[in-house]
Amino acid sequence: MKHVTSAAEALPKDPVGPKDAAANDPPNEASIEARRNAQARALFTSLEMVWPEMIRLTDDQRSGSTGRLAVRYEGTLRPLFSVTAKPRFRPAFSLLVMNDGQGGKVPYDPSRAMAHLDRATGMRAMAASLRALADVMDDDALHHGALAVDAGLAALKIARTTADNNPAFRAEVAHVLNEFKSMTAAARRAKAASADEPEVSDEDAEPAAKPDEK
Repeated sequence: MKHVTSAAEALPKDPVGPKDAAANDPPNEASIEARRNAQARALFTSLEMVWPEMIRLTDDQRSGSTGRLAVRYEGTLRPLFSVTAKPRFRPAFSLLVMNDGQGGKVPYDPSRAMAHLDRATGMRAMAASLRALADVMDDDALHHGALAVDAGLAALKIARTTADNNPAFRAEVAHVLNEFKSMTAAARRAKAASADEPEVSDEDAEPAAKPDEK
């Protein structure tokens, strides 16, 4: 029997046609960082969703809270709650009440108090880890920011000379060069502070570039 070519067999092996050359290019640093930032934001959002009931305090509530003592006195509170949870000792605490976290009172429950302690100590430990991570992220931002600023300052010297001799280039970058005046002075002050060199004022920075006159 003669073979009849099916519609699927008749399709070209690469039905999408010639591929875009750019799509085959390896990811550049900008796209890698954009993907990393998106992944990190998604992780932070997921982390917040683990505890949707997290409480945000006001400044007054935060400054007056005894909650910071939970970690310090964990070794005191944990055995206290364990002992008062024993049946033979519970009657002595039958009239005791505790805060319910919403402005009201509930009967003293050592297991519930222990759960609050577990939550407090666990959250404080994770907050400390996140702060440590934030410190490293700040350091990384400073490191890469310095590389960008140093490259910009080096390019600025060439850009000023080019702008003086090329009206078209000057028209494109005049506003950028004016902004760089304050950044140049700030960078010099930062370097002077780290090296104990004389501080540079804004007036000592390069003069502002003049827009190309038409």
